[in-house]
Amino acid sequence: MNNAQQFLASLALDEDTYAYLQTALVDALNLDEVELRDFLGPFLAADAVDRMVQILSITAAASTGSANAHQKVGTDVSKMELQAEKVVEESVQVATRKKRTSIARRACRAKTSQLSTKDTTDEDDFSVSGSSDRDVVETAVLKARSVKVGHHVMINNRPCRVEKIGTSKVWKGPESGCFKSHFVARCIFTGKKFEHLCLATADVSIAVVRKLECQVMDIGDDGELSLLTSTFDTKADVNLPAETDDDRKLAERIKAEFHKGRTVVVQVMSSCGHEKVVEILQHKCTD
Repeated sequence: MNNAQQFLASLALDEDTYAYLQTALVDALNLDEVELRDFLGPFLAADAVDRMVQILSITAAASTGSANAHQKVGTDVSKMELQAEKVVEESVQVATRKKRTSIARRACRAKTSQLSTKDTTDEDDFSVSGSSDRDVVETAVLKARSVKVGHHVMINNRPCRVEKIGTSKVWKGPESGCFKSHFVARCIFTGKKFEHLCLATADVSIAVVRKLECQVMDIGDDGELSLLTSTFDTKADVNLPAETDDDRKLAERIKAEFHKGRTVVVQVMSSCGHEKVVEILQHKCTD
């Protein structure tokens, strides 16, 4: 097992995929070659899959031989262990060269991306604070296994903030041997709880959430807000929040602070064509 773990560590894998495969190695020893290739295929390159199958096969054989070592001569086990170590050593050397090349390519792409419009799906792209002159797409795509708590995923066409993530293995049916991701999330506008279950290798739509700081200039009788943005543009298409009890408490607080003659700065969150005031950032006297 140490040989397989060492080989995984030598590959250029992201943190989530590496941790995910590390926890699955024990179960992987119980799979036959076809099942093992089906399981590793979505995560590793073809040559890495071949190497991993070879290493796990030798490891499984060595474990079987070790269990019978008191009844049989143990030299075969030692030979298999040496063979596994040799395979790992060769694999690590190949993987290290590929990893260095991959790092160099990523560094080159990173420099190039600074000169063009940013289109990656990092967490900073999901929640952009303040105003921005660049165009931002409303959704992006990530593999389910790469989604983290705090990301905003689209569930039932609603942008939802992920609160909890679970992973489980499928033991029966056509998806046997695969892993599934289970998301628990809440709509960022209504607070309604949603759950989503899909294969760990499936694409998940990520909602881009933008946040804008605005000063409250006026409040209408029905909760209409007149706002001034940080770029001194007027904004009159947002009302006081009223979806939940917390929203109504926030609305009352905003009105109370404004009617006291204080400067009130609020945060407006927008995503997928919807906007909502979510927080008071500042409320001070205008002396």
